[in-house]
Amino acid sequence: MTEAEARIFLGLENGDDPQEALEEQLFQFKQFFTSRPIIQSTFKSKLEKLKKLEEASKFFKLAQSDSPVFETETVGHFENILEAFQCYQILKSILFQRIQIVHSPLELQECVEDLLRLNSDYIKLWPNTNLEAAAVILSKEADPMELLADIKRLNEIGIVTFDDLAKELTEPNSILRKESMRFFMLNQKENNG
Repeated sequence: MTEAEARIFLGLENGDDPQEALEEQLFQFKQFFTSRPIIQSTFKSKLEKLKKLEEASKFFKLAQSDSPVFETETVGHFENILEAFQCYQILKSILFQRIQIVHSPLELQECVEDLLRLNSDYIKLWPNTNLEAAAVILSKEADPMELLADIKRLNEIGIVTFDDLAKELTEPNSILRKESMRFFMLNQKENNG
């Protein structure tokens, strides 16, 4: 990487402090990764840009953080929708907190890769609910509190597992049904490249 390229990736202009520029760029990346719906292709594209930021920070020999390496979080295999949802939300929150405290592009990359693995494991749990694809927007997540309320409401009428969801839920306007279909479609998209 040349100095000119490193300056571009850091957003450096004449007289700017490279460390401050790096911190500003990291802040913007952190905002992106914690505020957008997790879509593998979009996040991976942004990770490629983050790798360039890492190269630029190495070019300017910017201080690398000594933060500890975190253990990878995983959802595991759940049959119960509520348990899977709660576990995912807790682990996602932990990863979002880690994203906020890292101090280098490399650490941020590791956290985001963990987030992508967690999300991938989670969306694999969700079945096809045979909802019209036109009714689902891949980049629009359901509000977690509304989704939780719908999960609890459906638990009361006997829809507790992912199998129940696939076989018994016929309400076309159910938040849970739409979110299940969105996850199923994201999983299909992820698996098909």
